[in-house]
Amino acid sequence: MKKQLLFCAVVAAVLLISFSIGCKKDDSTTGCPDCPVITVITPTSGLPGTEITITGKNFTGLESVLFDGANAVAIMPSKTTATQTVVTVPDIPNKNGPVKVSVLRNFTSGNVTSKLYSTENITFTYTRAPEIASIAPLSAKKNETLTITGKYLGTSPMVTFPNGTKVSASVINDSEIRVAVPSKAGNGKIQVVTSGQTVTSAQDFTYVFSYRVSTPYQLDGYVDDLNFSNGRFITEFSGNTWAGLLFVPVTGPFAQLNLSSPNLGPRGGGFRPDGKFVFRDADSGLLVSVSPGSNVVSSSLGYPGVSGWSVDIAWLTNEQMALITYEVFATSLNIVQITGTTLPIVTPVNMYLPQSVCVFNGKIYATGRYDVSEIISNAASKIAGTNLISGYIDGPLSMARFGYLDGIAMNVPTKIYVVDYGNHCVRLIDLDTNQVSTIAGTGNAGFADGPGASAQFNFPHGICFDNEGNLFISDYENKAIRKITIE
Repeated sequence: MKKQLLFCAVVAAVLLISFSIGCKKDDSTTGCPDCPVITVITPTSGLPGTEITITGKNFTGLESVLFDGANAVAIMPSKTTATQTVVTVPDIPNKNGPVKVSVLRNFTSGNVTSKLYSTENITFTYTRAPEIASIAPLSAKKNETLTITGKYLGTSPMVTFPNGTKVSASVINDSEIRVAVPSKAGNGKIQVVTSGQTVTSAQDFTYVFSYRVSTPYQLDGYVDDLNFSNGRFITEFSGNTWAGLLFVPVTGPFAQLNLSSPNLGPRGGGFRPDGKFVFRDADSGLLVSVSPGSNVVSSSLGYPGVSGWSVDIAWLTNEQMALITYEVFATSLNIVQITGTTLPIVTPVNMYLPQSVCVFNGKIYATGRYDVSEIISNAASKIAGTNLISGYIDGPLSMARFGYLDGIAMNVPTKIYVVDYGNHCVRLIDLDTNQVSTIAGTGNAGFADGPGASAQFNFPHGICFDNEGNLFISDYENKAIRKITIE
């Protein structure tokens, strides 16, 4: 019996020693002085194939380095010492982001060999290049959700839209992220940046603008031409007791033009590059100017060298303008050069019944009665519509029809906004898509705010942009200045 008890005690002692030697805890917490300990790895991130240096202690007898508890990489004796080893990061299929790194040591004590593991929370981050398989939908409005699928997308992804706006995405998993479309996101490729790597979509994204109409200025008279500069609108106004130029600031009270002559009546004005507003006196035919912020006529520029009433003016420089005039039931467009005291140099433009004109990036664009053109080499190069046939048709440029055009405005090179007076609406000529569309108005006269598709106007005339990229319309019969917010 005593021999049996002695045998059991010996066995128990051996098991206890073996357990102690095979401990997986470091010596700071469990008293395992022979367990390997990792103190640092460099670098801490990279792609498969990256060579990393692992520093620590108790590396004698090191067998392998493990990534995520498996995927063992054998030790290279020539690159291993008692405190350091160098290994190459393995390619773990579809793995991205942080993985735990540990080391395995073979330790022999007496006749017993044990496997000892490090247990520190040391990680290496896989930074694989993200891949985009698809974006959906391919076209969307502001705040709609864009879903991007692919690979390796889930590490703090940042999405860059075609207009340069960067938006942090929500991670569904490593192969799917979602992001809210920002305002005016632009058209083109989508980029995703994650773990310092960038990928560009093969598909193009198209931003769908939305339009909302409101009425910020209700007036007590009719409003015709409309211009904006220096924080205020200038419109040709006709009320029950007064007619002339009306100044409508973004904030503050309205103001009337104080005329030095009771017969001075404004016709067809526009802002010069120096900020002066220039219009033509209906009675004398003189071109006169109003300085920025002023409500009085500051100077006369003399006669433009063209007969008839002015309809619209757009300035290319402080001394050169595109001028539309009306005479004998017809309109004409001329380029007028005014230099000092010399006679103006007038160059006629070959265009049928021009209605309104604007200048953008040094180019002249004009509406005819039923068409829109760019002025090239003193002649109208038709963009959309036809000069003889009216109608109301959206679609390809050559097929589009207009009711009766008036104002024209631009703030980017490929989008022309026009007022379709005859169809009580505002139309967009998109040179990116070569399409004409209605952005606001139903085609019927009325007075209603709201989304562009249901808003109504009543014989709108002028159109211009403010500094924030909003459109403003002089709504003649509704006696109002209407705002179209574009998002």
